[in-house]
Amino acid sequence: MTAGAVAGSIALIGFGLDSLVEMSSGLVILWQFLHPVPESRERMALRPIGLSFFALAIYISGIGAQPDRRRRTGALTGRDRVGRGVTAMRRPATAARRATAGIPEVPPNGFCPR
Repeated sequence: MTAGAVAGSIALIGFGLDSLVEMSSGLVILWQFLHPVPESRERMALRPIGLSFFALAIYISGIGAQPDRRRRTGALTGRDRVGRGVTAMRRPATAARRATAGIPEVPPNGFCPR
């Protein structure tokens, strides 16, 4: 992340932050499974993981929404790039939601009814 800040590279900073989020998520999962009954810690483990990914998304979206002052007229602004990215991700998310609509959730005991 330091090299990204020195170079002024949003991509390097984002990669560093993503690595930090992944590492902290792994530590939270390790903490969960060190307990004799890991299912009892599942809800507590999901919150920090979800919040860290959400914070990363907010950071990346905020940086991406800033206009790039080095570009000349006619280029997409940061806000346009973020808008197009969100629009592009809507289709796969909708398809995944439709594909899994009829699949029942796994009950807490881990066995699916047949």
